[in-house]
Amino acid sequence: MNRLLTLIIHFITLPSLLLFSHIVESQENDETIWLGRITASSLIIRSEPNKDGKILGKVAKGHRVEILKETNNIDTINDIKSTWFRVKTSNNIIGFMFGGYIEKANNKIPDRDLSVHSNLLKACSKEKKDCEKLILNDFSDKIKRNENTLIIKTSKGTVKFKDNDDTNLKHNIFQYYPELKIFVIEVWEYFEVNWFYIVNEIDGNFVSIVGQPVVSADKKRIVSIQNYGVTGYGDNQIQVFNIQNNIFKKEFEIIINWGPKYPLWLGEKKISIVRDDLELPSYKSRYSLVELDYINRKWILNE
Repeated sequence: MNRLLTLIIHFITLPSLLLFSHIVESQENDETIWLGRITASSLIIRSEPNKDGKILGKVAKGHRVEILKETNNIDTINDIKSTWFRVKTSNNIIGFMFGGYIEKANNKIPDRDLSVHSNLLKACSKEKKDCEKLILNDFSDKIKRNENTLIIKTSKGTVKFKDNDDTNLKHNIFQYYPELKIFVIEVWEYFEVNWFYIVNEIDGNFVSIVGQPVVSADKKRIVSIQNYGVTGYGDNQIQVFNIQNNIFKKEFEIIINWGPKYPLWLGEKKISIVRDDLELPSYKSRYSLVELDYINRKWILNE
């Protein structure tokens, strides 16, 4: 009887483990051994180190990936022979890429990635409070915390974001983009509902966005997503903002009935998004890729 129960549990849990093993961030001790830059027009990241692995996303030419491990798997693609690498993308997708189209990033090549404050992402990966502490310490001339109030200094005065203990409203500095002169503030209320503000350091103007911003390579736009699945806590949304000339202009917004995940810019006018269709009553996720294209001055979602 115990053996039968063990077999049943094995067959129930194995598909789930296989499904989530590469979509969810790995629990392995993943450390970056070097930084790579994509040389193909776009390079596919897969769930396994071979051409048959499931497609998890794509990374556009010129963008960086973190190289976590060189595998023993070797392939020849377009007459190029190379090993496969275990990698991590800028939006935290972990998978495998063919090494024939990855070169080592170096300071001689202009970096197309948006610069953030040194060591910021590493600090944020540990605890959100570390992000704020790091930024407040290194940019004390621009932003400070006075007990329960965040204060950002601009050329036109100060902008204040005040916490509210009655509703458990909390504001935390999440990120700072020196190149764009933009602060990102994460907002929590009632311990569950959260959103973000992007704040223009120059004049203090700010807008609310539904999720953490992902910046395009040309630094002209951001995409933001919110994924509540079928919980009912909020809407599943996708937003695109134009951020040129220190003006935040919403270009696209849609509420959808599936969960958006892992937005990735494929060039300057195309965004790849993982679509998560949660099946009820089993609560199993079914993943696919959709694209958001900017055509004739209009964003079009191709589901």
